[in-house]
Amino acid sequence: MLANDAATIAVEVPVWLNEAEIDGLERQHAFELVPKVPIDPRTPAQGHLPRSITGHIDFLQVRQGCLHILDYKPDARTNRPLAQLVIYALALTVRVPELRLFDIKCAWFNEHAYNEIFPRKLLAKRDR
Repeated sequence: MLANDAATIAVEVPVWLNEAEIDGLERQHAFELVPKVPIDPRTPAQGHLPRSITGHIDFLQVRQGCLHILDYKPDARTNRPLAQLVIYALALTVRVPELRLFDIKCAWFNEHAYNEIFPRKLLAKRDR
């Protein structure tokens, strides 16, 4: 398949965010990516467990000057692919500082459907 695919630049791309990166994105976009779980529920002011996000992007493609994040979701009806795809887009902007959300389109697909979103539009609504 990939031998005849000029658009795909990578498959099974690992994505991760550490505590500082999560904090920065949460401040920038004013929402919580990962809940802070207190070390001791009786004294939450004493800190929280370390947070991180890990995952992998099934396909990265470049088409018409736009980076496409594609993820296979056989269980898209019960799974919540929107949040995961937006997190993947945010993680890529952290790893590649020149990359902007404006340049990213996300999609999930399975045997029955193909759905695209622009993470910048979802976050723009949120940031207003």
